[in-house]
Amino acid sequence: MSSKLYSRSGVFVWSPRGIQKKGLIVADFAQFFDPTATSIEPKIDFLPASEIYEKSNLAPNVSHATNYRFNELAWTSLCSDAHPNGIIAGGTEDGTVVFFDADKFIKNQSLEVLLSRRDHHGHVLTIDVSRDGRWMASGGGSGQILLWDCANLKTPFSPGSPNFPDQVKLLRWNLKNESVFASISSRRVSFWDLRRNGSPVLEFAEIPGCDWSSLSWNPSDASQLIVSSQSQHASVIQKWDSRFTSTPVKEYRHHNMGITSVDWNKADDRLVISSGCDGQVVIWNHETSEVLGGVGSLQGDWIRNVKWNEEEPSQFAIQYFQHPVQISSLTSLGSPQPGADVLAARISDQFVPAWHRAPLIGSSIALGGRLATFWKSYDAMTQQWHHNVEIETIVPENDVGVNDIAQYLHIKDDKRNLGWYLHERAYAPSSDTSEEADLTRKVWLILLALQEGAGRTKMLNYLGLVESQDEEFSEKNAASAVSNPNIQPTAIPDRSARSTSVVSGADTDIDIPEVTVIERCSSVNWSTLDNSGWDLLLHTIRQDHLEVIRVLISSNQHVAAMMYAAQHETDHLAMILDDYNKKFNNSSPLSSIILALSSSSSANKTEITPSKQSSEQEVSQQIGSILQTFPDQKWSELLGFIIAHESNATDIRLAAKCIGKRWLEQGKPLRACIAFLIAGDIDHLLLANTSFTLVDRLKQALILHQVSKGAKYSDGLEKLIMNFANELLIQGAGSVAWNLVKWSQNGSAEMQELQWTCYNVAGGRDCTGDQPPFNPFDVALPRAQQPPIVQPTRTYQQPAPIPPPNLVNGFNPYNPSHSQCPPPPMDYSNNRRNSNLTPMPPSSTFYQTPSWDHKPPPTMPANMPPSKPVAPVTPGWNDPPPMALKPTTVAQPKQNVMEINWKPIETAQAPGGMMTGQQLNGFAGGYQNVMTNGIQGMSIHNQQSSAASSAFPSPNSYQQRPASAASVVAPAPIQLSPEDEKIIEPINTLAQCIIENARIQARMEKAQDLRTRIQAELSPRLAANRLSPESKQHLTHMAYFVSMRQIREAQAVVAQMARNSGDFVEISSFLPALKSLLSLASH
Repeated sequence: MSSKLYSRSGVFVWSPRGIQKKGLIVADFAQFFDPTATSIEPKIDFLPASEIYEKSNLAPNVSHATNYRFNELAWTSLCSDAHPNGIIAGGTEDGTVVFFDADKFIKNQSLEVLLSRRDHHGHVLTIDVSRDGRWMASGGGSGQILLWDCANLKTPFSPGSPNFPDQVKLLRWNLKNESVFASISSRRVSFWDLRRNGSPVLEFAEIPGCDWSSLSWNPSDASQLIVSSQSQHASVIQKWDSRFTSTPVKEYRHHNMGITSVDWNKADDRLVISSGCDGQVVIWNHETSEVLGGVGSLQGDWIRNVKWNEEEPSQFAIQYFQHPVQISSLTSLGSPQPGADVLAARISDQFVPAWHRAPLIGSSIALGGRLATFWKSYDAMTQQWHHNVEIETIVPENDVGVNDIAQYLHIKDDKRNLGWYLHERAYAPSSDTSEEADLTRKVWLILLALQEGAGRTKMLNYLGLVESQDEEFSEKNAASAVSNPNIQPTAIPDRSARSTSVVSGADTDIDIPEVTVIERCSSVNWSTLDNSGWDLLLHTIRQDHLEVIRVLISSNQHVAAMMYAAQHETDHLAMILDDYNKKFNNSSPLSSIILALSSSSSANKTEITPSKQSSEQEVSQQIGSILQTFPDQKWSELLGFIIAHESNATDIRLAAKCIGKRWLEQGKPLRACIAFLIAGDIDHLLLANTSFTLVDRLKQALILHQVSKGAKYSDGLEKLIMNFANELLIQGAGSVAWNLVKWSQNGSAEMQELQWTCYNVAGGRDCTGDQPPFNPFDVALPRAQQPPIVQPTRTYQQPAPIPPPNLVNGFNPYNPSHSQCPPPPMDYSNNRRNSNLTPMPPSSTFYQTPSWDHKPPPTMPANMPPSKPVAPVTPGWNDPPPMALKPTTVAQPKQNVMEINWKPIETAQAPGGMMTGQQLNGFAGGYQNVMTNGIQGMSIHNQQSSAASSAFPSPNSYQQRPASAASVVAPAPIQLSPEDEKIIEPINTLAQCIIENARIQARMEKAQDLRTRIQAELSPRLAANRLSPESKQHLTHMAYFVSMRQIREAQAVVAQMARNSGDFVEISSFLPALKSLLSLASH
């Protein structure tokens, strides 16, 4: 509960989580200039976190001169060997975004600029980094937003064009979804999704009277955010839900003047801090709207920004325009700073933050052997009493694996760390060389392959059938799997073509057989195969076509070799025919002719015929036939044969399930575990993996459930989780038990009761930080009759929004509120509230009295006389001049000034069928009727018109407008070269083809709009030669593929142009429209 002042003012950024060097970066603010300063050279400083506690007077540890002044700074947590402490970026006042290395600046005190690009117009007002640290987004005064890949800063990307050319004041990434971010302007809030390029996916909060200034996302709910208004007429903070944006969910009024900044605490999502033009910094609870406390601030200045420290959640920093940066904390900051006691932050004693635990009162023994004791001791040196608390854990004799399951729950959502964990389990050092130990290792390897989303080749390698080029676990592959959100960790999806991956099949098989491989092989007598036959099968699994053909021709099976070569389109038909001629002395001239005319393409591609879908009973019968003759010691070849050659994903799962059941009946559970993992059958896996420990069985089932992306736990898995959670509760691990059961969605009644019990045993909301689950013991309020979430009771909102369903892991479940608040006013134009605070004198530099106990003024009774107008507010140096209010006058009925009656001259019809002289109002589309003769028959009467004519004037009373020069002189057409015409013409032809063949009016209008946008943006750039030769070459290739109606190839060229083009700013104007047109054509 203390505060300290930094040595100077400026814009700041806290170090993110995961950075070794923790502290605060401070740089010169772009929108401030001090004429009385002794030095005007901009600097950038670093203040270590340790010195905030150790030193009373805060001064920079590292300071370096720079050429930039920044509007906002961002610090990414994405570290690499080249940048071990991440990258710092900033938006400047001249449209430049600057990136420099944090490690070299902190350690070597050298400011190494990694990249400096000027792609914005005007100020770069905001820049923010995504939660995973990979992406940065910058926005400026022209409304343009650019994306920066922190791994490759060479070229920025554009998420699309905004719908309105408004100034982007602030943008913030979603804290749960790395592909979603929000931006605000003075009038609205815009949602952007990187998975849907082109324009914002959602825009809302267009409320008259509000001037939005700041926003912040809920750290535990991906659909909630709060926005604040800096308007003096509507100093409000609103909480919005992206699932229904017709009106805000809740409204808060904690300031009497405009709000300048708002931030949500990342460690405790109940805490929100906000600052306003009234000089108040308020800490409040968004759930109860209760003001919990605040912090003293400096008078004579306005607060620009306030932000929590993510690494130390009790700390926050305040940026002023003129005064030094203020660092405050809800706890102690170590050595006090003289004179700064009045600025100390205070919070209500009744509120316990989530990062603290409630103090124990008394001593007790908790369930599972937790012993808590406390005592009071006297220190003779300091002559003070100290309260000592000691908590001990009496470990029971039978440990069920609390630490093991806790470690898994900690890394379950981190794909890279989970892969390392499975890899260590599979390759754990062991001296056991038995078959059981080898099968146990293969179980973990197959689970690792499923978790990685690996291909068929990897799966066959883990089964010991295919040699891998890289036997060691690749950290690079694991990192790429984590960084690529498009990789689906599913098991074996459907496909129509064959490839070398586990998911896709063999790359040389083009034709899909009408009959499945399992059905064909069920009639093969596998017991009669000799060594050459098993070698042949192994070569087919490895897709070694040359070895397969050699085995066949060595056995004089030339016909079978030809069929195999033709089916797989290999270049070995000539070799087979030549071997046949040599062995059988075939001297026929026909064979010689065919041998001479044989080309490299041995077989033509045939039409792909989808394989028929087999039932589980048919597959079971066919697998039974195969198992009757298949040798038991060749069990891995059986699984590899099905994985490599079967093309239907459903048949692969059914076959693996049937094989696992047979092996389980034969008393071979470890083999059955491998088969059930491939089949994705959790319940049968739990029946087969009984030889593993209870923790390992549970982890295997949970990982398989996570890989299969199931929405609900199976019955067997739910029963196992409930039994293990009860064991954890007996051991005293209530928090681990809650982390285990809280992911269950739509579980049984017993699971819901266990969830509620574990939640309360773990400490509830104060200790877990999670939303409370459904209470099954609340019989007074059944689940089906729970009140909906707070919705405004307006008559025009019909029907009411439907609450969204439960979300996947990573998002809090939907929990309706149990109390409704009155709907907030939607129009703040005339909602000026009376303030009981006088404006701050701009000349004062003394400390202000503490404002932590500030409360909003009480509401005035209805029978009170009207209050006096508020005192005028002195505008700041950067504020626009105030606008005079429009005088309110009583509306008078409209009266005509004159009445005009005229009769147009009959003129001849213009060439080309265009009618002239027939337009009543003087307009004819893009052409205007220019009359050379005088208007005859016109009379002007300055008299009062009748009521009917004043309300609805007749067509005869309109006056013909004279022709303007702008409408007569048409703009000069754009002259394109023949090379440029070859680019534009195929695009217009494609758009016209879509318009002519469109059966839906919306698609026709969209194609017309896209063609117009491309013509308006691309043609002038081609005519002015503003595109680079590389971009023109890409456009030429794209136009060629469009003219050949090869839309997919054209889309690939456009995507390559977006990645590799050097003039991204020029092509970003027409690139979204071009992508949309090609996408429309592909459909």
